[in-house]
Amino acid sequence: MRVEIPFEELFALFVKEYRKQGFGIGTIADVERVISKLVLLHQQQGVKLFDEQIAELLISEAQGLYGENKKSWDWFLLMRRTALRLISYSKTGKLEFRCTAVREVHAAAPYLMLLDLFAKNTGWSDSIRYHVNYSAILHFEWLTKEGVFDVAHVTHSILRSYLCHRSERLSGCGMRDCMYSLKKAYRYLFDEGYAADSFDGILSFSVPITKKFKPALPEDEVNSMLQSIDRTTAAGKRNYAVLLLAYVTGLRVSDIALLQLGDIDWKIGEIHITQKKTGHPLALPLTEDVGSALKDYILNGRPDGASPNVFLCLNPPHYALGAQGGIAAVYDSVRRQAGLSREASDGKSFHAFRRTVGKNMVVAGIPLTDIAQILGHKDIESTKAYIPLDRERLKSCALGFVGLNPAPQAVTLAHNHCALDFRGIDPVSCKERIPCFALDFRCVEWKGGAQW
Repeated sequence: MRVEIPFEELFALFVKEYRKQGFGIGTIADVERVISKLVLLHQQQGVKLFDEQIAELLISEAQGLYGENKKSWDWFLLMRRTALRLISYSKTGKLEFRCTAVREVHAAAPYLMLLDLFAKNTGWSDSIRYHVNYSAILHFEWLTKEGVFDVAHVTHSILRSYLCHRSERLSGCGMRDCMYSLKKAYRYLFDEGYAADSFDGILSFSVPITKKFKPALPEDEVNSMLQSIDRTTAAGKRNYAVLLLAYVTGLRVSDIALLQLGDIDWKIGEIHITQKKTGHPLALPLTEDVGSALKDYILNGRPDGASPNVFLCLNPPHYALGAQGGIAAVYDSVRRQAGLSREASDGKSFHAFRRTVGKNMVVAGIPLTDIAQILGHKDIESTKAYIPLDRERLKSCALGFVGLNPAPQAVTLAHNHCALDFRGIDPVSCKERIPCFALDFRCVEWKGGAQW
């Protein structure tokens, strides 16, 4: 623990760590200004070791000066950010620059204890633990709002009400995942004696899912994006390598974000990874164009950083790019730069590169089993989703209408005012001329005895 060393030595190590991360002179100067204030406060208090409370006092004073409009918001953020990083550094010996936002859970205290149990359940995989925790937070917050403060008091009626509540906000796939996560949660709570029922019956109902086949990226849009990138800059070299890698290999955004320098075998020309989604190994050929783009970026654009990942942030401390906030953001930035707009739910996300690769292979007549291996699918059913993207071949599957002559109804030809056209029709007057039972439901009994 670094808290046991004198504060002057701790502060010196703290600033040295900033320099190691590659920060510029201006950033270092800002940090040293905050450090000087902390040195003064420690000397005034007469302490020799770093005191966390003194750093918190600095944050409180900075907040007060900002509230009195004596200092700017940026100045306050600098004070608070540096002081909090110093507190963390004193405890762990590591300098963390990334802030992970923690969502505040508005649920009763007993539910918070259950969430802690879910987080410690080693019987679940990391993925299941994450999804169960997310679904449980929303469920427990709803129970708290409805006045149910103990999971033992949850009944079938209460759970059905919650599922109806969630169904208004979720699609079929989302509702299926919600019920699966809750089923896992309640089975665990029932086995551990916290819940009165596992609710397997309610949570095992199948949810109808409407499949939507999203489009692949048009070739002209991909060319526009690639041509719009300025490959003379470090950012351009990186962005070009990212998009070309996705367009040629069809790798998922998570796998591109996790790609490491050691995953590229330059001698035999292959990329070897373990897929994040499936956990299965995957080997892909390193084509000449992708290899050239990666080599240009690694040798001439990639910053020197401690991370083994291929794609890094250009600004210090040169963290590896994440999936959504990094790799996907690169795609969005290049797309806007190329003047290509997007609409909500149009399917033209980063994942569309993967659909484009799948479509190209289907059009080329490559067997589905081979496509599944190239894309790293565990189940060939996932690969079949790319078949509808081959529109030309789908036309040969369409049923023709040759020889189908619908027989016209006599009533339809005799009078325009029939059950097929309700414009300007008064049911009573129409009934006087032509019997039209579709317009008059009077005296017709419902199932159960009710009448119109």
